[in-house]
Amino acid sequence: MKKINGNLTIQKGNTIDYSELEEITGYLSINSSADLKALKSVGGYLYIYSSADLKAPNLKSVGGYLYIYSSADLKAPNLKSVGYNLFE
Repeated sequence: MKKINGNLTIQKGNTIDYSELEEITGYLSINSSADLKALKSVGGYLYIYSSADLKAPNLKSVGGYLYIYSSADLKAPNLKSVGYNLFE
């Protein structure tokens, strides 16, 4: 699966393999740890909730807001563009 047309929520216990996912047209919500190595863009908002961890080394753009709550962690060294604001 290379593209999701719509939104994606990743929660604790999620067993779906998203290792080839490159694009999400809607929002992405992370409630636990996720390793999205191939992800390049999120069309909508990106939410990373408390104590969650997102590793997205190829992520380049987020079309909407970027929310990082309390002790959440985002590892996206190639992130170049956020459409609106960053909230920490």
